[in-house]
Amino acid sequence: MESSPNRRPRSGAPATRGSVYGRTRQFVEKNRGVLTSPQFSKTVAKLAALRAKRTVAPSVAIFDADILWVGTHHKMMTTYFTAVIRLFALGTNLRYEQIGYEPRTPSGQLVVATHSALDLSAGHRHRGVHVFRNPCEAIVSAYHYDKWTAEIWANTPDETGETYQEKINRLSKHDGLFCAIDQFLLSYEDPCRQWNVSDPNILELRFEDLMGPDRVREYFRVFEHLGFDDEEVELGVELMIAFEAANRTGRSDSGTRSHVRAKSSEQRRSELEPAHIAYIEERMGDIVTKFGYSLPTP
Repeated sequence: MESSPNRRPRSGAPATRGSVYGRTRQFVEKNRGVLTSPQFSKTVAKLAALRAKRTVAPSVAIFDADILWVGTHHKMMTTYFTAVIRLFALGTNLRYEQIGYEPRTPSGQLVVATHSALDLSAGHRHRGVHVFRNPCEAIVSAYHYDKWTAEIWANTPDETGETYQEKINRLSKHDGLFCAIDQFLLSYEDPCRQWNVSDPNILELRFEDLMGPDRVREYFRVFEHLGFDDEEVELGVELMIAFEAANRTGRSDSGTRSHVRAKSSEQRRSELEPAHIAYIEERMGDIVTKFGYSLPTP
């Protein structure tokens, strides 16, 4: 959970998160299906009413912890939680902060760490939720997504003048998946090995459970673990339901350029060849098992 001095930044990773206008435009584009729905208008009214209360009486959750946070990783519900927690912070009148790739100590009260790059070594009282996914599935999902994404890091030339996106589109799928494995290792090898899965202040959540039939139960667990009261938990769960992938754009998720690709876990893992699986086992088999997953059978 604490940052490693040897942690290597993702190639071409931007130093800033972009302008306020750029972030707002991206938020609207990714979530226009939600923002225009009649049900969301009702949720906004609840958000505004709660905000008025929390302006007078702060949330009790913040009295038990200095920092409340949600940590994700690439292709592990980052867009989803960023949207939900940003609005939830507005309703609870908590200072929101988003931490990108560069690890740092949060200054906000309610934080989304999009690469789980939290440095909590300063000893702040914290309570958080960490989302993780079977690395084999995350690698395959990232391979397809990174081939077309407009994210800055994937479209910034490296020292050879080639972007990561150009590289994986130039390579065969066989070689491109090896490239995606290396990119995962570059981003998360050290942080995953250092992560404390036994920290009682951290609720470890599986991506698969958050996407499964009992996902609403998991939504309740998120906000209850963070210490919010019943009214706040209800708002949080409503926002989680509103921003589910099927609602965000109003389009099917089956397209090749959808943020969430409509493939089962088994289908994603089946794209890995025996050589890929052997490489994953050699380089990061311990990470796969640490978070409770297993490698697919070649």
